[in-house]
Amino acid sequence: MPMTYTLTKELPVLDQLGGRNPFALYRDLLVGVTASSDQPIVSAEIGEPNIPPPEGMDALLTQDIQGWAAYPPLRGTEAFRTAVHGWFTRLHWPGSDPQAATKSGNARQPYVPVTRPPAEFDAFDPEQQIVPVAGAREALNFLLLDLVGSTKKANPAVLVPEPFYHVWSAAPLLTQARVVYIPLDPRGFPDYRSVSRADWEDAVTVLLCSPSNPSGAVAAWDDYAFLLEQADRCDFTIIHDACYADSGAVCGIDYPFDAAATAVTAGSAATSAGSAATSKGSADAAATAVTAVTAVDGRFPVLTGMAHLNPTLRRCFFVCSLSKRASVPGLRVGALIGGKAEMQAHFRLRAAVAPHVAWPLLHVATHLFNEEDHARQVRVTLAERRAVAHDILQDYPGYIAPESAFFLWLPVPSPMTGEQAATKLLEQAGIRVLPGRYLCAPRKRGEPSPGDGFIRVALVSTKRTESCAEPWLVDMKKTLLG
Repeated sequence: MPMTYTLTKELPVLDQLGGRNPFALYRDLLVGVTASSDQPIVSAEIGEPNIPPPEGMDALLTQDIQGWAAYPPLRGTEAFRTAVHGWFTRLHWPGSDPQAATKSGNARQPYVPVTRPPAEFDAFDPEQQIVPVAGAREALNFLLLDLVGSTKKANPAVLVPEPFYHVWSAAPLLTQARVVYIPLDPRGFPDYRSVSRADWEDAVTVLLCSPSNPSGAVAAWDDYAFLLEQADRCDFTIIHDACYADSGAVCGIDYPFDAAATAVTAGSAATSAGSAATSKGSADAAATAVTAVTAVDGRFPVLTGMAHLNPTLRRCFFVCSLSKRASVPGLRVGALIGGKAEMQAHFRLRAAVAPHVAWPLLHVATHLFNEEDHARQVRVTLAERRAVAHDILQDYPGYIAPESAFFLWLPVPSPMTGEQAATKLLEQAGIRVLPGRYLCAPRKRGEPSPGDGFIRVALVSTKRTESCAEPWLVDMKKTLLG
């Protein structure tokens, strides 16, 4: 069942907010811990894609040197907004076979996106509905502070998946809102249907992350439909953290962005490619699967459900980042996209206190939102990593294959805790992973957490070095089960 948390006066605020930074907790855990292995350390505790950025980044960063001498526009440039609009449109309507674009009466049957956006999307206005942000974390923080601070609800609540990205929880707690933590269902997706009617009615916003962090689960059509139904019934806004939208869709199956790859066979061919990619661990199979547009077991190509059901984006915000799409986490640039009314209301806060994105960075971001060759290679690489992980871990007790993104939400052998597993993996195998408890709400000493028996593992590579004979995940598996 969901758990509710609010700030308490019994503990310092920083212990409840800043002290909940999972990486700070991890550093504290490892004080005095050293690796006995002489092999290179694998840093799988943080979600850096560890893929080279696109070629030509150095030239891009120096093309607008004069821009550093001028204040940038808060709404960004027309070229930036046009690039983001194009990316968003391609993401949702990638140009698949219109004859295959039918939705089964069964909400969990495969669905193939339509060729063109519906007429309602023609009214989308990039100037009013897109703004640049200084990374997804900045956008999420200001959105949460704004939505809670401006609500008229007497007992405002923010609904947050658990485990979670820490800013989802910290920002609303600062406003003294209740945070309702939503547990995962058996497939690793937040169990939104477990939320009580009272909590839905108090909700100011609900966080959706698809593909999810940390499980990699992808929202199904009926998940989107259910959230939109609740938002309309109870008058709240959905925040879609879409930072992993460019990580590739289900089981290595991806959506093509180029017209040459739009032929779709919904069914056996695509499903076979996805199965080959995940069961055989074949990089070739993963690359082949990246040409198909379909879904497996009712999960849709990333993000499609929300915009197909809601092309006006009413009651919705989408937060996206270039960190994963272009493998530039150090750039700290992304975009916020939303319904017209929602963006108009939120822009008042951004105009007062939000940071600007510098002219040169807007120039680089415009190129990266338009660029598809490197983004496609990122998706292929992540599909390969998921395939390798599946090949190694498919017989690991409790393992659930991630449908997308590049994390594993991995159970550890009982009675071991995630903290004990993280310490053991560094000491004995030279592998750094994040204890699952650090991605969950604070509990009293001795009180169990849903993350206690888990670790989050970022698929940052397949091998420690090019010369290594086998993937480091083999060492991780042996150490955990040994």
